[in-house]
Amino acid sequence: MPLINGKTGPMPSFGYRAALPALAAAMIIAAGTLTGVWGIAPARADDTADWKLCAGDKADEVIASCTRLLAGKLEAKNEVTALGNRGWAYNEKGDYDKALADYTSCLKVAPTNDYCMSELSDTYNLRKDYDKAIEAADAAIKNNPKSEYANYVKGFALFKKGDLDGAIASFSTSADLNPRFAKAYFLRGQVEASKQDYAAAIADDNKALAINADYDDARAARGFSQYNLGKLDAALADLDTVITRNPKDAWTLGIRGSVFMAKGNDAKALADFDAALAVDATADWMYTPRGMANFHLKKFADAILDFQHAVTAYPGSIEANAYLGLALVETGKKDEAKAPLHGALDSKARTDDERKAQKLALDKLTELGVN
Repeated sequence: MPLINGKTGPMPSFGYRAALPALAAAMIIAAGTLTGVWGIAPARADDTADWKLCAGDKADEVIASCTRLLAGKLEAKNEVTALGNRGWAYNEKGDYDKALADYTSCLKVAPTNDYCMSELSDTYNLRKDYDKAIEAADAAIKNNPKSEYANYVKGFALFKKGDLDGAIASFSTSADLNPRFAKAYFLRGQVEASKQDYAAAIADDNKALAINADYDDARAARGFSQYNLGKLDAALADLDTVITRNPKDAWTLGIRGSVFMAKGNDAKALADFDAALAVDATADWMYTPRGMANFHLKKFADAILDFQHAVTAYPGSIEANAYLGLALVETGKKDEAKAPLHGALDSKARTDDERKAQKLALDKLTELGVN
């Protein structure tokens, strides 16, 4: 996975659907009122409890109650509602095949239903089948060009396929259609950050936070962009706020650790990296900066373990190879150090940090008498 600026880790994997249930809720029967997009009351009085549960936000209850309702004879609009709600619940559970089946059934009953068309595309995104997601989103947009959700879902698929300009266009359309759609601004900001246009990313995160001041994904992303612009105190303010609310946010802990390293506070950086990796030991990008913190603190044995993990995950990492070699030299393993030191010279440096690491590796090889 590529690193941003060669040092700070991958772009955050913020919850793509984190804000979507609220959007979907406006399109399904509202729990407790039995009215909503279709405005149709339950067919029988004894279905009332199931309709309330079918329109809820607890996936297991939604699936069970909607399934009971679908076992009976429903009017077409009620059938679409139950299928759409159950499809949403299956997605929440990660059962994407069943969700696809429900949205496909929904569209057989109501071929131009905007919600089910958009959610079909969304489900393909969740399955990482981005070509089908774009195809389904295009169909939804053709059916309803004013669907901010369909444009948003298409933007996400384009982003994941690497079409950054196309993604920005789709998210922009989504935000234009619904200027209160904070998620569209946030994800447009993510695309801009991936293009290293951090000023534009911050502007979009600001828009998202103006709509929802508690939008921690946007706040953490803004901290990330501020860090990359060298605005370390502003970055810390944002990251501190997010971590106070969620002390187990591994990605944000890792980025705050990077900020502390940039400020020269390796002890605080190490504490954050340790906390982050205790939550998510699979965050491979974090082992290089934690190794650097250990190296600076002269904890060379720990640094070696971190850099070995990083080199396994990213064999071409200039910094991980260079500092692995340097740490091995510090522990007296000079012969073992030669291979990673040479490995640091095998790739073309793209950043100042990588160029610095290569110089250190080359100097150490010269010191060891190795060409």
